[in-house]
Amino acid sequence: MIAPKVFLSYSWSSDSHIDWVVGLATMLRENGADAHLDKWDLREGHDAYAYMERMVGDPEVSKVIMICDEVYAAKANKRAGGVGTEAQIISPELYRSTEQDKFVAVVREKDSVGNPFIPTFYGNRIHIDMSDDELFADNFEQLLRWIFGKPLHPKPTLGTPPRFLEQQDGMVVGSPSKLRLAIRALQSGQANAAIFVEEYFDAFVVSMETMRLKPAEATDDDVWQSIEDFLPAKNEIAELFGIIGRTGSNQSLEDMLVRFFERVGQLQHMPDDVSRSRSWDWDNFKFVATELFLTACAKLIRYEKFGTLNALLSAQYFVRGRHGGQGELRPFTSLNYGLESFDFRNRRLGLNRLSLAADLLKKRCEGSSLDLSELIQADLFLYFRETADSFLNSEPFTRSWRAQTLIFAAYDGATEKFVRATSRSYFNKMMPALGLSSVEKFQEVVEAIRARKVQLPRDDFGRPNVLELLNAENVATKP
Repeated sequence: MIAPKVFLSYSWSSDSHIDWVVGLATMLRENGADAHLDKWDLREGHDAYAYMERMVGDPEVSKVIMICDEVYAAKANKRAGGVGTEAQIISPELYRSTEQDKFVAVVREKDSVGNPFIPTFYGNRIHIDMSDDELFADNFEQLLRWIFGKPLHPKPTLGTPPRFLEQQDGMVVGSPSKLRLAIRALQSGQANAAIFVEEYFDAFVVSMETMRLKPAEATDDDVWQSIEDFLPAKNEIAELFGIIGRTGSNQSLEDMLVRFFERVGQLQHMPDDVSRSRSWDWDNFKFVATELFLTACAKLIRYEKFGTLNALLSAQYFVRGRHGGQGELRPFTSLNYGLESFDFRNRRLGLNRLSLAADLLKKRCEGSSLDLSELIQADLFLYFRETADSFLNSEPFTRSWRAQTLIFAAYDGATEKFVRATSRSYFNKMMPALGLSSVEKFQEVVEAIRARKVQLPRDDFGRPNVLELLNAENVATKP
């Protein structure tokens, strides 16, 4: 960094004042600023006026500091003495541009009521207060930052427009302003943070209605485009899931998460005011319900909030009956439906993909706050939890969790958290979220998977090695 050339303009008010100025200039030089004083630079026979004119007008002098005390202000206003001469040189430079950054007033004295002694021509421009020696250190830093162009609060770089602006007309999901309020409340530990989170969740679900397609008319292209348009909203709410994971949770937040996913899940079903539809008219809601739930679980797993994760996986999600009929409670797997429109699209376009849903989930990790390995890990957790619930508790089979992203983990070895679970103490933290009460229960489920007594992830995925992903042979083998 080139040392900025700095000129100090001041009055010879008293010996003590001169000493203070010399001390300030010395400190500036010690901190890399090329400070210049008449005391240092002028010799017998030198032209003082020419020196002042050169210092003020020289383009190489990037900064001019006016040390303002009562004498300096008076002489500048009266255009008297050397200070008056400098004032005559400085004032036109100041008036030339209102945005100038070459001159600054350093206040050394104030009057009896606390007003700084500043020349009239300086106007209302911001000054640096060095009238109190107790605050010298902080204000000296401020002066240095001004000299070197390194402000304490630099202007943030200009970002890119939010992606929700790219959404098609009529579809706007999310609420960035309510998100910021919720995040700020959580991060600051506000007692009423849950209220802001709930308001955001409410706004988010209500706005999802803009995604609704025309029943019986939606094509697979319409479904696909609707999901694509939802991506900015997914990334938006994923930020909140991460904050909840980092800042901790409580019963209130856990209940809100359950209610949020209940409402998202309800969107997957035919509304009461629809009499004619196709089965895939709600496929966009089905996909995003899975994606949002998987994302939330992945964030909780990242931050090891296994208690909150267990609350989500243990909950029974209420689904309203149609036309006032009796509703019912369903497990978390009700947020994970097959997608008829995706199967049709795969055939229609001749794509020959094992799973378009898995492909899309993978693609939507790019540029997001969640990488694919975390999504795979969450998928594995959910598959194991559903398997453990049905096998160990002899619960009637409803619907397994379609761990679709496991197709990308067939040869990747064990996932991170299950590698960490080699430690018995770490595994003990994970157990509730896995639906287990002991290591022995884990081994029972493992043996059922090995013997294929339970449903494995989709056969057409090439049977990913679930046991390897679970690190089954090594779990809880070390203290």
